[in-house]
Amino acid sequence: MGPKIQKYFSGEKSKRSVVLLIDKVKILKDADQGMSINSIMRKYNRKSRSTVSTIKRAKENILSQIAEVQGNISNRKRFKKAQHPEVDEALYIWFLQKREGNVPVNHEMLEVQAQKFYSQMVGEGQYGSRGYVDKFIKRYGIRLLKITGEKLFSNIGIIDKYVEEFSMEMRSLNLKPYQIFNADESGLYFKSHFNDDVC
Repeated sequence: MGPKIQKYFSGEKSKRSVVLLIDKVKILKDADQGMSINSIMRKYNRKSRSTVSTIKRAKENILSQIAEVQGNISNRKRFKKAQHPEVDEALYIWFLQKREGNVPVNHEMLEVQAQKFYSQMVGEGQYGSRGYVDKFIKRYGIRLLKITGEKLFSNIGIIDKYVEEFSMEMRSLNLKPYQIFNADESGLYFKSHFNDDVC
């Protein structure tokens, strides 16, 4: 009995390895430059010829789908579209507008906005759950960041004026630099819930 037949009768399942999208693009680039299927298999540690052949045959489909992806494709294996792509697109445009206006956006805001867009575009029903927002963030490569203090709303133009006025105040009160400290962002949040904002 051959090794494949033995594996079949022994009940062992061969592990299916999925090719990352970024690797599919590299494979297509190498194939376009004339590299043989065997060379590509060795370079990307692929055991199956059919995997490379399938990627080559699906070239146009893969490249067109990658062009539609908004976020980072480095860790993505598949193209998964939202159930209602028009809601997804409207939510992403809304998110970009908020980001451009330096308005922090969190999970709850995305959930509420998704529900509004769903009601306007599709009709009545529940949409915009926590799971949907998680998948939306992953689909578009959005990063979650914690925003503290007034970092987003700092006015760069008045910094020099503030430094000059502060120095004058220190001199008038006869203060030394070691007597000055800032407790604004000391990290003390009594009974505060953890909250991520999307930037």
